[in-house]
Amino acid sequence: MPWEELVADTIGTLIRREREASGLSQVEVGHRLGVAALTVGKWERGQTVPPIRYHHRLARWLGTPSRAVGDACVAGAAARNS
Repeated sequence: MPWEELVADTIGTLIRREREASGLSQVEVGHRLGVAALTVGKWERGQTVPPIRYHHRLARWLGTPSRAVGDACVAGAAARNS
């Protein structure tokens, strides 16, 4: 995924988009990332954003730089707080 596209969106939208494109369930994504399916769902809905300790795992899964994941998390947090 291009870095610019990642930064332009919130992390929750990106996680959902990638999960659906891959044909994976929230349970499967959670297993890959080491979190519960409930956590993946909260990230997708924008209720919470992934803590920094998960940015590297998300970046590998999304195929993008870790910094871009961090920027998208900031965008998600800003959207949630506005």
